[in-house]
Amino acid sequence: MGTRCVVYISETEKAKPFLCIYRQCDGYLDGMGKDLLELLKGYKIVNGYSSDDSGCAVCNKPGYEHEGKHSIRDIGIDHPFVPKRVANGINCLAATIVKGLKDGLGNVYIYSPNTKDAGQEYEYRLYLVKGVLTLKIEVPGWADQNIPRKLIYSGPLDKFVPTKK
Repeated sequence: MGTRCVVYISETEKAKPFLCIYRQCDGYLDGMGKDLLELLKGYKIVNGYSSDDSGCAVCNKPGYEHEGKHSIRDIGIDHPFVPKRVANGINCLAATIVKGLKDGLGNVYIYSPNTKDAGQEYEYRLYLVKGVLTLKIEVPGWADQNIPRKLIYSGPLDKFVPTKK
């Protein structure tokens, strides 16, 4: 049986989630935690973007200049397009997360943001605090078994260090 987890995404810590992602396997810190860190580390969250935000992270040229019939060397670019790590708000970032996690049939699902019990062993929460992407990880408590909720990590996503627990 896999280690199940849910990822709740909301505008702020106190706001209701607008998205819940359920992952059936690899929900532990060195799985989902590491995947979220690799997928989102260094992202700049903006409110409205300009052409400066959407170019190539290596040369700042637009993506279309990296495409076409010619080889990239023929048009003066010696590398493939590397998109900048910018999201136009938390909703744009949420779409990036789904795209980055989903790689085929099964394992990653979209659940109702009101989901409370999906059998998860870890709960990840992503939200903004003064424009900084923040991650909170908890092990859910089980009232019927008198097991309290346990906080694993709370702080900026970029400072999270995934470990095996």
